[in-house]
Amino acid sequence: MKAIKVVFVVALLWVSFGLMLTGFRSYDYLTRIYIPSVSVMYLLKFLSFVTSLCIGGLLYALFQRYHKSRFFDSKDAQFVRFIGYLSLITAVFNSSANSLRDRSPKEQLPTMGEFMKGFMSDFMFESPLFLLFALLTFLLAAFMQKALNLKSENESFI
Repeated sequence: MKAIKVVFVVALLWVSFGLMLTGFRSYDYLTRIYIPSVSVMYLLKFLSFVTSLCIGGLLYALFQRYHKSRFFDSKDAQFVRFIGYLSLITAVFNSSANSLRDRSPKEQLPTMGEFMKGFMSDFMFESPLFLLFALLTFLLAAFMQKALNLKSENESFI
């Protein structure tokens, strides 16, 4: 149990460190240098790290709730579903930033067609891990809700 807490803390510190470095870069590009595509890319990367940190915090809170009560309730199923939504948002931010990363820093922001082409190729093919994680959390939330419904039916029968 203690090893799991250490892994959670190390992972959250790692993401926080990435958040801090990306935050400094995005602030620097937005205020001093301002190259449009690079500025927006670092801002989207920063938002990606923020949502990743929120996912880690929610997972840690879910772990603590389970450790305290030794069972899940409907609020925990909502936690898991919310984690799935946050992972989809993280995938959108990350794919958007990656589609801007491939451009030259001197270029202006891409047109909507160019952006969507780069976004969809990255979103669907290059980094499907966020999508798989989101699908897994939605599936886990559905299983949790079904198990809670069966538990309440069994308790009402008895």
